[in-house]
Amino acid sequence: MDILKRGIRVLLVLTMILSVCGGISVTAFADGPNEAADIDVQPLGASVNVGDKAVSSTASDLSGLAYTVDFEYTNPETGKRYTYHLEGAGSIPLKELAVILGITAPEKADEFISNVADVQFSNEDLLKIQQSAHDGWVLNSLAPFSSEEALTIPMKSGTVIGVRVTDVQESDDLSNFLTNAVIVGATQNEDGKYVVEKGKDYSIILSFAEGSSYQFDNDGNLTYQMPDGIKIIERQTGPMKINIVYKGKTYQVDAAYDLTTDGQLSITFDQTDPDYPRLEESTNVSFRFTYQAQFDGSEDTIMFSDDVERDIVFNEPEPGQAYAEKKAIYDETTGTFHYTITVRATGDVTNGNVKDTVLGDALIVDPSIMITGNSTQPTGGPTGNGFDYTFPSMAEGEEITIKYDARVNFGKDNDGDGKITADQTKNTITVKPDPGEPHSSEYSREIQFKTTVKSDGTVAGTTADGDKIIQWSIDYNQLALAAAAGDTIRDTISAGSADYMKYYGDGITVEVRDKNGNLVRTNNIAYEDLTAHSGSSWTYTIPSTDTTPYSYHITYQTVVDMQKVNDGGVPITLNNDGNGDGGSAAVGPTAEVGVTKDVESFTTKEIDWVSTLYIPENGLSQAVVTDTLPHAWFNNEDHVDLFKDGTLKIEGLLDGESYSYSYALDTATNEMKLTITFYKDSEHTQTGLQESPD
Repeated sequence: MDILKRGIRVLLVLTMILSVCGGISVTAFADGPNEAADIDVQPLGASVNVGDKAVSSTASDLSGLAYTVDFEYTNPETGKRYTYHLEGAGSIPLKELAVILGITAPEKADEFISNVADVQFSNEDLLKIQQSAHDGWVLNSLAPFSSEEALTIPMKSGTVIGVRVTDVQESDDLSNFLTNAVIVGATQNEDGKYVVEKGKDYSIILSFAEGSSYQFDNDGNLTYQMPDGIKIIERQTGPMKINIVYKGKTYQVDAAYDLTTDGQLSITFDQTDPDYPRLEESTNVSFRFTYQAQFDGSEDTIMFSDDVERDIVFNEPEPGQAYAEKKAIYDETTGTFHYTITVRATGDVTNGNVKDTVLGDALIVDPSIMITGNSTQPTGGPTGNGFDYTFPSMAEGEEITIKYDARVNFGKDNDGDGKITADQTKNTITVKPDPGEPHSSEYSREIQFKTTVKSDGTVAGTTADGDKIIQWSIDYNQLALAAAAGDTIRDTISAGSADYMKYYGDGITVEVRDKNGNLVRTNNIAYEDLTAHSGSSWTYTIPSTDTTPYSYHITYQTVVDMQKVNDGGVPITLNNDGNGDGGSAAVGPTAEVGVTKDVESFTTKEIDWVSTLYIPENGLSQAVVTDTLPHAWFNNEDHVDLFKDGTLKIEGLLDGESYSYSYALDTATNEMKLTITFYKDSEHTQTGLQESPD
């Protein structure tokens, strides 16, 4: 949508359909070789059609040990990697395996087998190869193994096909999968040893991942026994997420954990999770487990597993310390500071002394003090213009909050400038344990309580000579926190503006109100009765009898010589300030017309334009807007933006004003042009736009 405002009165909104569109490209990356998007993983017991017959692998159990024989082959032409997992003690015909591993297509399986010269395996004690009159060569799993083996297939053509073969065994002992252990909250010294404190809580992150030797026993409970030196203070249970990578995509499967105080961890997969089948078929499962524990001081080396150990050094804790932070909210309507002091203990603290000292002379402390969060009852209390408390003990991490108020004494504005300095509101909190070092926090701020707010000028009318009358106002001491008797308010027209503008009327009007906004009196004061006045400034002195806090609203007028403005032919900005706070008024020649055009929003297909038309106050006898839409030369073609019909909106028309529009392609320039004609009446008989002082 697109908007054109007039003065600001006329607002025109249109949407164009972009003919030149941008594009976006997306590049995907895999995290590692086991996660590449082109890996085809066949599940255990997978079936595949070879010719017209469906065959499938078999599985059996060998002495209660669950294992698989894992084949991996990368097609040299496509680079695509295939894997297949044969369950332990199972068998599979070579013809079926060749199709699963992408060595040959199903329809060419028989031709492939007829061209095989021999089939060899690197260790026939683990995998035996037999020939069958029906299936050709058949591979039979005999025993689990931890080595890396190879299946070699020499072809009659002289080509040799190699298949990598491994055996990944299932285990429910998480120590077989531990890859890393991190102690969070402990520092490491230059030797890489973790520096810990006995009896302090730490977060420990254990990382587990399937590898080339073991796969998770998905159907059972995964267990892990915490090592010696680790102390579990309380039982920890809850849900967790297990990360899996399946066919290049990452999934999460729900699981539950239970860590008992004897250090026994149990993790169980949620077999009802919709992604659980992917977990069973994936060989790339990993997760992290975070728990809370302490070090009991019995071990200097924590053996998380045979491969993961962490050396630790015990550090004697420093004496407990306490720190204080002081903040405040200032309520300018009441002249009151609301203080909040937070005292935090690091380590166990004894006899923590908390002392508040008000150094500024403009604060009066309210003795009503509220203390929360403390575990022991303090001694002491308010002392003069502050307080002094001692807390017998604070535990590690304990946090005490102290709140109180202090009222500002505005009578301490010694120089009468309407300000209370930062030094006059200085306030310091100090906390010191025994033994221990003192720590302080200070708060202070300057307060401007007698403010001057000068308005911008607004057009209040026109003289018989056509000069503009500008209305101004000054608000002084709006908060009415202190009396303003004897204060002066000075208004000044800037030097450049004085060439065009002077004061108008008989004088100024002063409205006096109390703190609640009730009108006390209204005074009309002639310019000659003010403390001082000239063509470019005046000064008003608040009566000495105004000993009650009041606010003062002053209004007055100036007049602008429009002949000088019109002679200049350009808009001018008139500046006027009260007690240094500036205001301004913009005045332009009576016959000035202005227009701006901006982009409001855009997509790759559309763009919304907004144009603002500024109309002189005496109107226009004719007003025709021609908007030339963008076009660009791209790929040896001239792409022309098209006006989207129905999106034109006009805002700011006066009563009776109307418009018509048309759009067409200018064949001479190959540009699309939108033309809007304005009328002073709804019947389209008078072109132009009406007069308006705005």
